[in-house]
Amino acid sequence: MNPADKIRRHYRPRIVPGRANHDILDWAAAETQETRFDVLTHSVDLQDKSLLDVGCGLGDLCTFLLRKQIHVDYCGADIVEEMLQRAAELHPSRTFACVDVFSGPSEEVLVALGRKSDQPFDVVFCSGTLNLNLGNNMEFLPRSLRAMYELASETLVVNFLANKGYCSDPTYFNYSVHIVHKLARNLFPEATIDIRDDYLHNDFTLAIRREK
Repeated sequence: MNPADKIRRHYRPRIVPGRANHDILDWAAAETQETRFDVLTHSVDLQDKSLLDVGCGLGDLCTFLLRKQIHVDYCGADIVEEMLQRAAELHPSRTFACVDVFSGPSEEVLVALGRKSDQPFDVVFCSGTLNLNLGNNMEFLPRSLRAMYELASETLVVNFLANKGYCSDPTYFNYSVHIVHKLARNLFPEATIDIRDDYLHNDFTLAIRREK
């Protein structure tokens, strides 16, 4: 089963009336989800930037940015149609697209997202999308990072579940901060690589910034 099918199979049964957004998305609490969003907004200046939210789910990041009065040209991408439908109902003036951003050349993905083939987003953000245990996460990670980096003209920010020596649910994959940091440096030697892991005990955020 390919990663996209595994992701759909996991999330579709969770989309039921009355279930809280953070629970549908497998976050422990709404507060921890927003903590991750806070880290994003402190990692990069988003004001008046174009932002691609990879694995946008129900559009919670869009809701957060509106509440914080951070003006962005927002686009959410996901592969679970039912989530996108809910997100679009909540934010009818924003763009939500059913696109697998890891599936093809960046030019084709940009067009599918409603952009010109040579017009990447300023910032690409990916929150939790890579945390399901796909059976080949470390093989999939370099390809997914490259794909998202090609869609960002300035900064790619990704958060991960952290492997810090405790047992976790095998449904999810916990990453080594050291290994991810080293991988990013090898993949993008021309970029500035930053890691932040001081905000939650089981999470860290990777920021990859293009040199200007």
